[in-house]
Amino acid sequence: MDHNCLLCGNRIEDSYSLLEIIFLMKEELIICQPCQKKFKRVDQKHCPACFKSGSAKLCHDCIEWNKKGYEVKHSAMFKYNDYMKAYFSTYKFQGDYLLRKVFAKPLLKAVRKDYKECVLVPIPVSPERTEIRGFNQVTAILEVAGCQFLPMISKVENEHQSHRNKV
Repeated sequence: MDHNCLLCGNRIEDSYSLLEIIFLMKEELIICQPCQKKFKRVDQKHCPACFKSGSAKLCHDCIEWNKKGYEVKHSAMFKYNDYMKAYFSTYKFQGDYLLRKVFAKPLLKAVRKDYKECVLVPIPVSPERTEIRGFNQVTAILEVAGCQFLPMISKVENEHQSHRNKV
C-alpha cells in the first residue's frame, strides 16, 4: 500500500519480500529514505556526558557546567541538526501529531537495550502548553512507541526552554 512521507509529502512506494508477505511482518514506512538520511546518528566519538560530537572527552560546555556544580548526563541517538530542528518545530510548535511516529522504533529499541531496568518519567508540559499544542509531545512519542512510563511529576509554568541560554 503506497502512502506519503509524513515529512516531505513525497510518495512512498512499498515493496515486500517473500518473508514479509508470508509472516505479515512488513513495517509501515513513516518517512521516505531521503528524509531518513537527513536525521544523522550521533557519532561514535562524542562527549560522554552530553553526546556532543567531536571528542570522547568531556566537552567545554560540560566542563563549565561541572564547575558550576551541575552534572550533565544524558544520551542522544541523533544529532540536533537543522533537519531535526525543523522536525521539532513542526511537531511541537505546529502540533503535527502524526510526527510522533517518526522516532518510535529507534526509541523503543534504545529503551529496551539501555534502559530496561529503569522507570521512564516524562518531564511534563504545563496544562496551558498542552492545551495550546493539543497534546503532550513527550508522552505521545512514548505511547506510540509502546514504552511504559509513569507520569509522576507535574509542571509549574515558567520561562520557556527555547528562550533560555545554553550556559
